[in-house]
Amino acid sequence: MIPVTLLALTTLTQRTPDLVSISTLIADTKGWGGRQYQVADFYWLDSNTLLHYRREGERSTFICQQIATKKEIEVGLSKEFDRTNGSLDTLVISPDGRKALWAGNVDKEFRWFVSNLDGTSTQSFPRRKTSRVISNHGPDDETTASWSTNSKRVFESIIEFGSGVSTLLWSRSLSSINKESTYPSAIGYVDWQPEMIGEKTAFARSGLAIGGERSSVGFITWNIDLPRQTRKEWTVTVPRGRSISSFSVSPNRKSILWDLSVKLTQEQKSWESSGEEMWLTDIKGRGWRRIAQITFDPKKRDIQSQRFGSPKWRPDGKAFSFIYDQKLYVFPMKKVQK
Repeated sequence: MIPVTLLALTTLTQRTPDLVSISTLIADTKGWGGRQYQVADFYWLDSNTLLHYRREGERSTFICQQIATKKEIEVGLSKEFDRTNGSLDTLVISPDGRKALWAGNVDKEFRWFVSNLDGTSTQSFPRRKTSRVISNHGPDDETTASWSTNSKRVFESIIEFGSGVSTLLWSRSLSSINKESTYPSAIGYVDWQPEMIGEKTAFARSGLAIGGERSSVGFITWNIDLPRQTRKEWTVTVPRGRSISSFSVSPNRKSILWDLSVKLTQEQKSWESSGEEMWLTDIKGRGWRRIAQITFDPKKRDIQSQRFGSPKWRPDGKAFSFIYDQKLYVFPMKKVQK
């Protein structure tokens, strides 16, 4: 199927509110660990609870924090994660906020591990090796893993390159972790591994290369049982003068929250940012609405842009969160004018 390009609206006439000033500060993130430079990372467990981690020497400490009471409790996941030499880059929390999935190794055997957040009922299965292994530190073409939407199955996937490009997919039920189901390969290019947006529907992106600035992204969906017959793809182009910093699909899979970097000058090769804008569209990239913005101080632009974290939807879909300058904020969607 030929991708359909969806052109975005270029501007909104009404004044866009300042993101920080209309959001609620809920936590100080100093000391939190993170994968992104100068920005902490965290996971929503439910709409009033989040999980973050701290690195203390060689030890990873996972903290469960209640938003309303600000109570913090270390969870048993910390011990299991360290015991298995867990990789933080692979950690995925289940949609129900009760379990964790990550890649690690015990006695140099690379495996996927699944555990309750309290560290109980840990299960594992071998991490699949691919056709191109160039070191003894694990797969070069690394498999990734994700959850089913009902939190009862885990999926492992890999993008394979050869005469063509295809995405391979397997799943395991938590009730019988050693039994594996193999799905037909999905032919066609994607940038990154798929996530499940239904019990049988895979969702992946394409055309958004790592590094450099991009103003468009492709999306692909397919039924995992019939990938060739059900593959659908479309391209979304963001408003002019902006590039994609990140985007997040809403919990109900009907909307996309876009974090767009605003181009400072009109020079073709210059993508220095003057700030970030939050936009909202439907899942197809239609109906662009700019809902908030943050403008960087010209004298502190580089530092401020590095301290702004990718926005995340709250599990109830009624708000999204973001980190800025070591503080966690929540923006309620009820402030978005219809």
